[in-house]
Amino acid sequence: MTDDLIERRSEGRRPDRAEWKDPGEQYGCDLTAPEGARNGRVHEHIQRDELPQAPTGGRSPSPVSGAGRRLVRHVEERYDRTRTLLDHASAAATDTPFTHDGHTYRRVLTEEDLTLVRAGHRVPVRVRDATGQLVHVEAEEETAFRDWATVETLRHSGPHIEEMCEVSHLSIRHYQRNNGEMVALLVISPSKTDRERVIPMSAELFHVIASVIRRHTRVGSPVPILRRFDPHDKVWSPPMPFLFQRKIGSTRSVISPVSVINMLARRCTDFVELHPEFRSVKFTPHDFRRIFATELVNSGLPIHIGATLLGHLNIQTTRGYVAVFNEDVIAITSPIAAHDARPDRRLS
Repeated sequence: MTDDLIERRSEGRRPDRAEWKDPGEQYGCDLTAPEGARNGRVHEHIQRDELPQAPTGGRSPSPVSGAGRRLVRHVEERYDRTRTLLDHASAAATDTPFTHDGHTYRRVLTEEDLTLVRAGHRVPVRVRDATGQLVHVEAEEETAFRDWATVETLRHSGPHIEEMCEVSHLSIRHYQRNNGEMVALLVISPSKTDRERVIPMSAELFHVIASVIRRHTRVGSPVPILRRFDPHDKVWSPPMPFLFQRKIGSTRSVISPVSVINMLARRCTDFVELHPEFRSVKFTPHDFRRIFATELVNSGLPIHIGATLLGHLNIQTTRGYVAVFNEDVIAITSPIAAHDARPDRRLS
């Protein structure tokens, strides 16, 4: 995918067919061909011009809980702060103080950094704050970005946590409608059923996924190929370009569900320190799946389409996920009641 395509899709503009670059080309894979028994079913779910689209007009989505909104904002603001700090620190000269967000920092070179300089290696960006504490700015920004991307992917696509960890560059497909419009798709591998599902990506979800890919490929190479261990089936996956991976030291690994749960716990702890009124609130990855389901249905999408996007075989399962707000009940039932009250509808 080109940067221009990313910008077009993030701004809600329709990408042209020529702008798409199939990720399978980078890894020697044919994404149009069945990839085992599971992947062969992907295209069976794509009906021409019947892809469900998130509503773009009409009724506004019902708001998620106050705690959910604020936690999402907290994670986003944390990423914005660390990203801006990295920009300022990168532009600062060594031992030169600069101010960011009301705090004073100084770009420094540690003994370890001087060793890297003498060896001709790249030096990471580090600063000291006003108290003298050393801040590894690049590591902080990388962690904040990963946390932001994880939360945004969970709330904009509603996967099970295991499904999100299995998302790879090969999970991104595209579909051309009869009118020439290109629809970006995210293929979710199943965790509880044997059926893959296809989610048409919103502009927000596309922006997040594209940002993750761009970060992995910013040095000009494809997304690193890794194997992922499945703790439930006790097997290793084939080598794949998993998107949610991290590098600790010289070792890369795919992020595990436990890591995501622990990350959310840390962000909730930070959040409660700023908003003690939410001290009793705890968030898990599954809570974002419920938020996704609620926003889909309360935005006007039929519940059976929501069930398909969530991978539910029973629509009653989806009903249990959805929180229906009073104003939505009134908005839906009032026209029905008025219609039934018409004289021509009354029984003689």
